[in-house]
Amino acid sequence: MEVAGRPARGPLAEAVRELWFLRGPAPTRYERIFPMTDVHLVVNLSPQPYRVLESADAAWRTLGPAFCSGMRSRFVVSEAPDAIVNAGAVVRADGLRVLGLDPERLAGAVTSQPWLEGPAALGPDAAADDVLDAIEALLSDRLAVGRAADPIVRDAIGRLEADPAHRIGALATEHGLRHPAFVARFRRATGSTPKRYAELVRFHRLIDATPVAGAAPWSSLAADGGYYDQSHVIRDFKRFTGYTPADYHRRVSAAGPDAVRFVPDPEAAFR
Repeated sequence: MEVAGRPARGPLAEAVRELWFLRGPAPTRYERIFPMTDVHLVVNLSPQPYRVLESADAAWRTLGPAFCSGMRSRFVVSEAPDAIVNAGAVVRADGLRVLGLDPERLAGAVTSQPWLEGPAALGPDAAADDVLDAIEALLSDRLAVGRAADPIVRDAIGRLEADPAHRIGALATEHGLRHPAFVARFRRATGSTPKRYAELVRFHRLIDATPVAGAAPWSSLAADGGYYDQSHVIRDFKRFTGYTPADYHRRVSAAGPDAVRFVPDPEAAFR
């Protein structure tokens, strides 16, 4: 697999963490993609489209050459092209509004983004740097003078990333806001509530700490990760991934460390 990337530079770093590029055979046709703490913009340079299944009662949906995976609370099942030629941007949780996009409208779904399709015309054989340059230019063009991340929300995100157990009410009080006003402000900036964001930070810490090989000591992992008990871990796993912890660990152990957040799903099912 050809992998390339670069950190966002200059003013673009206000909204974007990094740009990335991948090219190679698809490791699996179907995979289960968990909700993330960042937003992902993706450009597909393959002649074959991606398809996604977003809920048990939905139909498979074909995506355009460029799409956005907004803040979500549940996994999606993705069907990949035979050969992957992808590039994109990891956007900060509060970065979409800096790019002139509405995070609340984009939350909870994977949506086609026609404004970002231009780099796809470079084709599957394009040099990685050329594709990244094109994406960087498009994103930079969306930045407007005076448009910046909400400083209160940016501070809250940093606090929750450092300690997902930080009390939301205390964050609101520290910034002189009533709790409902603070939650509404966070949602406008990210498309998520601060509580759900903190839950995702804690969950990703848990799966990052889970050993891929060998037994998973769930009791100690739960305690170290700030969970009340194992039943709390099971609830979060089912909510965010559709798996039990044991089923998740079995699948990742079989697939390897690259499957921690993108789990092969041969059943292509939403359950």
